[in-house]
Amino acid sequence: MKKVLKRIIKVIMVIFITIVIFVVGICIHGEIKAKEIKGVKEAKDYKEFCEIVKSSIINYDTSVAIRVKNYDESIYNIDLIKEIEFSTGAETFEYNIKELRVKEYGVLNPIMKIDFKYTNDPKELKRKDDIVDKKVKEIVSKVIKKDMKDYEKEKVLQDYLVKNCKYDKDSFNKGIFNKNNDAYSALINKFSMCQGYSQAMKKLLNEAGIECKLVFGTIIDEKEKDKKKLGHAWNMVKIDGSYYHLDVTWNDTEKNHKEYNRYDFFNLTDEQIEKTRKWDRKKYPRCSSKKYTWKTLNLKDKMKDGTVVENIRNYNELYNCIRRVINNRENQISLKIIDYKENSYDIDQVVENIARPQNIGMSWKWSESKDIKTNVKYIDCKLTYK
Repeated sequence: MKKVLKRIIKVIMVIFITIVIFVVGICIHGEIKAKEIKGVKEAKDYKEFCEIVKSSIINYDTSVAIRVKNYDESIYNIDLIKEIEFSTGAETFEYNIKELRVKEYGVLNPIMKIDFKYTNDPKELKRKDDIVDKKVKEIVSKVIKKDMKDYEKEKVLQDYLVKNCKYDKDSFNKGIFNKNNDAYSALINKFSMCQGYSQAMKKLLNEAGIECKLVFGTIIDEKEKDKKKLGHAWNMVKIDGSYYHLDVTWNDTEKNHKEYNRYDFFNLTDEQIEKTRKWDRKKYPRCSSKKYTWKTLNLKDKMKDGTVVENIRNYNELYNCIRRVINNRENQISLKIIDYKENSYDIDQVVENIARPQNIGMSWKWSESKDIKTNVKYIDCKLTYK
């Protein structure tokens, strides 16, 4: 029995010594590899680590090696790298990095080596960035006036983007989201999708001195079966100390076969926009102020041919608006009925009530479309006088 026990102990000792030698060998190998790594950057804390990674991404570095003081592998890992876009605002991460790998070298003073693989050649990405930056400065210097308030700057920059960029419906319908979906496509090619619109808007607002964030979430649409098409990007803008949602993509729309620059998604609160989308609220600031929402500012939509769309909030406003048009013998009017209620607005009856007492001989026809997302009805009315 004692001999068997001794044999077992010997086997255990051999296994233990083998494991120790193996671990020590790995550690020594790791330390040797760590010493071979050149250009290692030092990070004293979490903040410095994030800044180093952010800088590497913005500069399109293919790799970066970082030695972190008080390293903790539960904190400094690949998940953290993916969070850096939100924690530091590195606007390149979400759409230019195709793949990343993280390796750890050394034991006593570990080094994290991060390798980046981009969607395109880094030189080409830098070239496009330079062109975009030059264009952004040109646009801002052209449309921004010195006496403008921040919300006015925001409005004219949205107006510029909507006027000068067209949505790439074909790529969206085909599910091709890595094409025409960055600031370059929006500002230079003038043909883009949501990510391109929001990235371009962020660059324009930042150049104008206004804080702006990119927001990534999903659209609420039970009819859409392709989940990839539910992915969406928009902005959060800080005006006078408060954040607001801004979706330039959805403000560039088409109603009644006419292109509109609208404001339904200009400076909304969380409560107002949550009916149409979802986002990780823990990663973004709260939007609750109504001071600079489009309704408070009474911003009026405008067709790309310059026609202003009148906001209608109740029956009296509808009546007075159409009466003004008829009395001035105008031939066309475009209306936007806010918070629309069915059977509350009878256009034919309103026109008759105005024209009949004055014996005005006329005919009219009108077309309408309703936006279910915003509960807004658009009406185009054409009038002919005899």
